[in-house]
Parts: sequence; C-alpha cells; structure tokens
Amino acid sequence: MLKYWRYRYRAAPNRSSRRPPCRVDRVELWTKTPAATSGIRDFDIQVRDGDTWRTVAQVGGNTEEHVVTRFPAERTDAVRVLIHFAGGNYSRLVELEAYGPQ
Repeated sequence: MLKYWRYRYRAAPNRSSRRPPCRVDRVELWTKTPAATSGIRDFDIQVRDGDTWRTVAQVGGNTEEHVVTRFPAERTDAVRVLIHFAGGNYSRLVELEAYGPQ
C-alpha cells in the first residue's frame, strides 16, 4: 500500500494541505448499507491535475457496499469522489482508500 493522505478538515472538501504527488491506480470505497437503497449509486473517481480535477473512473448503478475501481496509474497529490446519485437523498461515503501500483 502506498502512503496515503489523511483528510484534515471535515467540512471543506477542497481544503487540504498539498502533499508530494504519488502514483495511484486503485481506489476502494465503502458506502452505507444496504447500498442498494442507502448507498452511493453513481459516482466518478477524480484525481487532481494541477488546478483541475480529471475523471479516471466512473461507476453507475452501484448496489455494493465495497467498491473497487482500477485505472491506469496516475501521478497526483489528491483523489476525490464526485457523487451524482445516492439512495435515500443523502450521499453516504463511509471510507475511501487510494493505492498505488505494487
């Protein structure tokens, strides 16, 4: 597992200290259970590329609690989840882990 970023601020999604970039090729996330009715369903995994965000993986119609997304390795200093649709009118992202090539 590569070194990872700890999110320091709860209520400010774009407010984080810059870390040295590292390579990421897999993101795992956990959503609220039951995922089919209460979890996040449609979302994008994005990496920061300078001052912009770039989508590297998309998930649609998810019904699983644990989702693994894989993509070609990207060098970045931040990862985010852009949620488009979630069950129960709330976006419930429980945990997010980013990994680099092994």
